Amino acid sequence: MYRIFLIFCVSFFSVSFLFAEKMPDTFESEMIDISKAYSSFDELIPIKDEFETTKDYSEKTKKLILGSSFFNGNPDRYFYVPVEDIEFIYDADKQEGSFKNIRINHMFKHQVKSDDIYCLILKKTSFGFQKKNALGGDFYVIAFHNDSGNSIPTSLSKPMDVATAKETKQNCKAVVKFSVSPQENAEKLILFHVGNYKGFYAQSVSLIVYNQETKEIYDNIDLANYKNPEKEAKEKNKKERAQKVMEFFQDWETPEGKFFGKYIKTQKNIAYFEKEDGTEVQVSLDDLSPQYHDLIKLAQTFKRVKTALLKPRMWDSDSKKKYKATFVQIAPHPVLKNQLYIFLKLDNGEIRKILVTRLSTRDKKWFENTYNEFLKAKEHYEEKYSVKLLDE
Repeated sequence: MYRIFLIFCVSFFSVSFLFAEKMPDTFESEMIDISKAYSSFDELIPIKDEFETTKDYSEKTKKLILGSSFFNGNPDRYFYVPVEDIEFIYDADKQEGSFKNIRINHMFKHQVKSDDIYCLILKKTSFGFQKKNALGGDFYVIAFHNDSGNSIPTSLSKPMDVATAKETKQNCKAVVKFSVSPQENAEKLILFHVGNYKGFYAQSVSLIVYNQETKEIYDNIDLANYKNPEKEAKEKNKKERAQKVMEFFQDWETPEGKFFGKYIKTQKNIAYFEKEDGTEVQVSLDDLSPQYHDLIKLAQTFKRVKTALLKPRMWDSDSKKKYKATFVQIAPHPVLKNQLYIFLKLDNGEIRKILVTRLSTRDKKWFENTYNEFLKAKEHYEEKYSVKLLDE
């Protein structure tokens, strides 16, 4: 049975070290002190009154925000905030420099009522007293949305020679560039406050690492839209592999050579196959070995079982809920490997995931009887020829 494993990883950048961009000449005049700016808006923006509608509160507050000196009449203005504690470390053996200690935290949904909010920590203000061996205080942050589901890097790596590395070690700095994003559901619209995290909700958020002397940019990362290219490629490959499994693509050997494809039909002693690129292959049954004759029989069983499973029907769960749906796939529980999920596609296109153990007795029996016809044929084939099918 095809198995899907979710692999989480942090990807490090490794690109050509080219200085093509520079910081704009005016960026230093746009720099703000995040803690002072937060305090200023905390005093400026009132908390929503229980007798105010959300619409009235939003309109009133936005007028206060846009009318403040913070924006100078420009609602689309960008701001820059220094990012503290960025470290540069060089590996002379690898000829690679790394910018480390980029502190980005994914906020838990129960804290912020959303599962796509991240915080970039910019600054810590200590109160000067000890608390559990750590200084108390506030972390000032930029909070932003990123719904890609990708891990955002906490380290950026680049190939570079020793001379460049020495220059970088001496002069590298980091800022976050952003515009303010009012949040309709936030207590004070643009202010983010969770625990000892304080800061702004922001959009168009970019982390920029640059040379403070030359203003040349080492790296500019769009955090709000960041997608991990390595993870994206793995996800694409996994989906393509899953599709091949659902179509029962296999390796076939003929006198003309091997190919990877799915069995389509047999007609007048000719077997028809379809390769990955969509081209058709025709092979005389007389040219196939006994093993591939048996593999064709297994493929025919697969097609028959798949047709039965994909036929729309009413499914029941043990909670008495009914779903008119078609079977999509079966996959293991991500933690409890002995548990299986069935994925069903409803008439409206929605995918519903149900544990096999949560199906009604009737559905479990129907599914097992239908699916087991193929499983038994597959197991018999694997034992006979000492092979494994549909496994990564």
